[in-house]
Amino acid sequence: MSPNIILIGFMGSGKSSVTHALSALSGYDYIDTDKIIETQEALTISEIFSQKGETYFRQGEHRFCQTLSSYHNTIIATGGGLSCQKENQDLLKKSGFIVYLKASQETINARLKNDTSRPLFTQPDLLAKRDPIYQQLADLEIETQDLSVQNIAEAIWNTYTKKYA
Repeated sequence: MSPNIILIGFMGSGKSSVTHALSALSGYDYIDTDKIIETQEALTISEIFSQKGETYFRQGEHRFCQTLSSYHNTIIATGGGLSCQKENQDLLKKSGFIVYLKASQETINARLKNDTSRPLFTQPDLLAKRDPIYQQLADLEIETQDLSVQNIAEAIWNTYTKKYA
């Protein structure tokens, strides 16, 4: 049984889009941690942040990470802050091949300029704070701004299959 493929990175880096393309390419199932938490809470991420707070949301992310060992051959798109929580990092490492989808601040700003659903997007220097954490955790790092979603998925799949074939 092959390990999961876990996509980490800042909001707007392409995790959700790449998850779908990678699933189609690999035949693996896929999940999105933010969508799982939204379904469990029957609230959007923004609503969870405003009604229950960021700490509550992070606790939900951690509860999800504790279930990672039950997933196999799955592509997992994580929320931008999930991998930045120390208590989640070992769980992620034990549960799959971690891919950091990296994008510049300018690219992220352009991608998210009309997106009002990201409660932490306006926090200054958040990408600069998270980037070293993402880099440290990653088994593979891919710059996304100049690649198509399909090219990113193919690069991940090619590296993954070479390592786990």
